[in-house]
Amino acid sequence: MDEPLLTVSDLSVTYGPRDAVRAVTEVSLEVHAGETVGLVGESGCGKSTLARALLGLERSSGEIRLRGEVLTSRRTQEQARGMAIVFQDPYASLNPRMSVRAVLSELLRVHRLRPRDQIDARVRELVNVVGLPQRTLEVRPAALSGGQRQRVAIARALALEPAVLIADEPTTALDVSVQAVILELFAKLSAELGLATVLITHNLGVVAAVCDRVAVMYLGRIIEQAPTEQLFGGPLHPYTRRLLEAVPRLEGDRHARLEALPGDPPDPSMIPSGCAFHPRCALATANCARERPLLTVDGLPLVGVSSEAGAHSVACHLAGYQERT
Repeated sequence: MDEPLLTVSDLSVTYGPRDAVRAVTEVSLEVHAGETVGLVGESGCGKSTLARALLGLERSSGEIRLRGEVLTSRRTQEQARGMAIVFQDPYASLNPRMSVRAVLSELLRVHRLRPRDQIDARVRELVNVVGLPQRTLEVRPAALSGGQRQRVAIARALALEPAVLIADEPTTALDVSVQAVILELFAKLSAELGLATVLITHNLGVVAAVCDRVAVMYLGRIIEQAPTEQLFGGPLHPYTRRLLEAVPRLEGDRHARLEALPGDPPDPSMIPSGCAFHPRCALATANCARERPLLTVDGLPLVGVSSEAGAHSVACHLAGYQERT
């Protein structure tokens, strides 16, 4: 596999006096061209904060590399265009006073992505790429359906010609039937344009449908990462197991009660010692409260192990025990 388009090393985001609130802590991630990586976890675990840090919208420490080039807090216009985001609510992210043509034309003009005499042709090409009819160009966002607005938001992101596309809960506000269409579009764009895609979502069904790999976050850290089929078939972390157990299923006892995770996520300003999940974990031991587990592959620290090897990494003292039982 080629070198990753996006490489994140030990990325952290903190807030407040003396960095008391740790929103994202020492996150490392790789995403290759044509690959979609799902980022999952409960609300407040740091997924959207991580996305904003990748875009340079949050002050962070650690290292972000795009196409091998280190990105600093002061990015050039070209570097800033290297990553684009599709937000959860397309209506809130589009100017309600501007037509679709005006939204896309302004972006191309401001970033000087096309000569003035080629802007209209590029705008028509963009709406065609996302499967919208040309008549859509003349209307404002309020006249479009939710799915159409999300397609416009995707077209706007693609206008920047990014290497990395970040999708932050892109289907949450859409009907189920429309969600499927948008997900198919993401898969098509990733394959045809060679985009590296980071998909942030709560919906594990979405992850199973379109993601090549999955990274599970808990309280600002990635605690498990694996190819999608491998993670769904054999999750190693108790938190991941509970997330998967809470997904409704059509087969089996339809009256069976879904088991929710016990308790609430801890306050990010008061993260528990050791493994942050231990207060909610039924398998926790005294060692779990004392010592924070590191991400490991087969018990070995995750150093120099890349995603191309299909590595299944986990941060849990009891991962080996779970595999045997």
